[in-house]
Amino acid sequence: MKRRAWFVGAAVLMLTGLCSAQSEGPGAYIGGPEWMGAQYQFSIVRVSAGLAYLGFGAGIDALIGEYPLNLDPDLKLSWYFGAGASAALWNYAFNRSMASGGMHVFPHVLAGVECEIPSTPVNVFCELQVGPDFISGYVTAPPVGVRRYTDVDLGRAARIGLIWRK
Repeated sequence: MKRRAWFVGAAVLMLTGLCSAQSEGPGAYIGGPEWMGAQYQFSIVRVSAGLAYLGFGAGIDALIGEYPLNLDPDLKLSWYFGAGASAALWNYAFNRSMASGGMHVFPHVLAGVECEIPSTPVNVFCELQVGPDFISGYVTAPPVGVRRYTDVDLGRAARIGLIWRK
């Protein structure tokens, strides 16, 4: 019940936004849904790509609300929210007889905090993402052969990174 309430609350926040965005520019991050990658933010759209599950993943997010956090006059903090989707493909072999591969799709809502580092062109951000997580794949292993699986679950991801402001 708590998970559903958090998801509904994040969706309401997303729908009440005023179409502003995170700082524009290129960036790098670690975390989910891709393990590490690069991103570019322009206007309210952020595109990202990176390594995921020993494969490749990409995502697109609309960051539609940003508001200042006035905690300290010397520290420029803001929080933001939005929605997006990520997808990943992977295929790898453990040895000659065991392998795994599949596809992962993660539509999500997100919320994060961005901090401007004074006298540098760099901002630091940290965000959380939540939404339905669709995974479909296969595993091959002797003596079982090929086993296919499909799973839908509540997905969660966290991301921390740097943005180089224009």
